[in-house]
Amino acid sequence: AGLLLAAPLGLPVAVHAEDAGLRRNGVMNDGPLADLLGLPGNPPEAEAARIARDLEVLRYASRRSPATPRLHVQHLSTKRGLELIREAKRAGLPVTAEATPHHLTLTEEALRAFNPLFKVAPPLRGEEDREALLEGLLDGTLDAIATDHAPHTLAEKEKDLLRAPFGIPSLEVAFPLLYTELHLKRGFPLPRLVELFTDGPRRVLGLPPLHLEEGAEASLVLLSPKERPVDPSAFASKARYSPWAGWVLGGWPVLTLVAGRIVHEALK
Repeated sequence: AGLLLAAPLGLPVAVHAEDAGLRRNGVMNDGPLADLLGLPGNPPEAEAARIARDLEVLRYASRRSPATPRLHVQHLSTKRGLELIREAKRAGLPVTAEATPHHLTLTEEALRAFNPLFKVAPPLRGEEDREALLEGLLDGTLDAIATDHAPHTLAEKEKDLLRAPFGIPSLEVAFPLLYTELHLKRGFPLPRLVELFTDGPRRVLGLPPLHLEEGAEASLVLLSPKERPVDPSAFASKARYSPWAGWVLGGWPVLTLVAGRIVHEALK
């Protein structure tokens, strides 16, 4: 129903693709490591099963609606989920998808120390899933990078793994993190990385691209390649903690303009 109602408005329906019956009370990726740690697992099949269902609903809505329905899959985390999206795109279905900084730079191994800072939904997966997501960014299966920023308080996140809330705050480190880990360390094309943060999300939402040209609205971010360690105590967010605390990153924003107005400045 949502797809049919949103289609005439040109709006995408964004979904958190997890089958509740398969996910159950899982707090980390289901597999040998979860078994070793004695923690309830959230299987990759929970994501794949819901994506498969939603794609069939999209297929139905595409057949029934005079307008074009659009489905957007948020925070993709698994290789199998990516394969389903890729197959659907090849079949011409109007589906888009995104990945997050944490699923692109971290794996389930981060949970070995039982640190709830790494508890997120969908959970951090294995290295094979992470590599698949990187390939999906390059081949166009993934359309955007989105943070899924979850600014819980430190007191909330310091509860044990079973009781702490799901979520990672990543808004303030997102671009520096991927600029450093993907572009500098792995040679990921910088123009593609910038596109995934800018025009990619705009296309998902049906917004026109922005251009740097004389007379255009000055909405832009100036980035510096200068490296510095991640210092959560300096965050503007109330969530002053980070899974990447201490990581040395470059590509930090030093000037932000919105409609010609300076909203952030850290030029030195």
